[in-house]
Amino acid sequence: MHLSTSSSSERVPQGGWLRTWIVTLVIVAVVVTGWEWFVRARGLGDVAVANTAELWVRERERAAALGSDALVLVGASRMQGGIDLETLRALTDAEPVQLAISASPLMPVLRHLANDPDVSGTVVVSLDMSALRILDDESEAQRWIAAYDDFKAGRTAVFYQPAEDRLHQGIDSVLVSFSRNARPHQLVFARTTKSYVRTLPDRSQQFDYSKIDREAAYERRVRLVRGYTDPSFMEISDIDEKFADIEEQVEKLQARGAEVIFVRLPSSKQIREIEDIRFPRDIYWDKFAAGTRARTIHFADYPELGDVDLPDGVHLDASEQEKFTRALAHILFGDSVNRDAVDP
Repeated sequence: MHLSTSSSSERVPQGGWLRTWIVTLVIVAVVVTGWEWFVRARGLGDVAVANTAELWVRERERAAALGSDALVLVGASRMQGGIDLETLRALTDAEPVQLAISASPLMPVLRHLANDPDVSGTVVVSLDMSALRILDDESEAQRWIAAYDDFKAGRTAVFYQPAEDRLHQGIDSVLVSFSRNARPHQLVFARTTKSYVRTLPDRSQQFDYSKIDREAAYERRVRLVRGYTDPSFMEISDIDEKFADIEEQVEKLQARGAEVIFVRLPSSKQIREIEDIRFPRDIYWDKFAAGTRARTIHFADYPELGDVDLPDGVHLDASEQEKFTRALAHILFGDSVNRDAVDP
């Protein structure tokens, strides 16, 4: 019986590979462009990401990896929505890292940074006294810190991880369909939303009050802050112990060369009046400032920090973010601000 034979070279297509790759890349580009157009046409066109634990973990890792070059931002929604990281990056030699967590206590994050020997940069903490009344237990901050610790404990380092992270972030910042962190079918059936809060790939947020009723937003915020009774002085239990706890974390950070700066970010209108009644500056902030080795900045001492649009009395409108960031950077860093980044 005659047995036919064939060589592997006869089964492999010969030639034309350049054309094949060009056609393939063109098809991929057309598909991605078409999908991107579809997503944007549905009103989902602002590049944004989900404000998730995974995103925070990635930034927390950067805070450690950057060492003394990191400019770490800690706090809640005022910090997360008040700072334009691109502007801050242009004005300083440091690399900003946004670790603020909306509606969460700051102390778990501050302790976590203080106990990490790799964190040795500048730590800027947004501190208002009402935050010291929020219980640390069972907070989102605690859950995200636990996620970071689990990630570090189980991670196998690979040499290409930094490049992969940077590529992922770059794609997120360009393609809406990727930056949404959603599966295709979720984007197909997603409803157009008028949400005014947008989280960027670097975890900074923008509050665009032109998308909602500003007056209604302000009234809701007043009701939320005011509660059901007229504002009166609030005594923070164990305030001396809480100040001592903060100072302990400050000393740990300073011992390895880190700089710590506490900032009281602005509030306005009835919100500021309520805060001043409940947490008088001379009883709380001034006492804290006098007892800490860290630097402290209160917005009331700097007119340029208070000269901003706070539609709900608390959060900065996105249109004011760059202006406010420039003003704060000049106060934080003085003559060391990058003079090549000319103010507009």
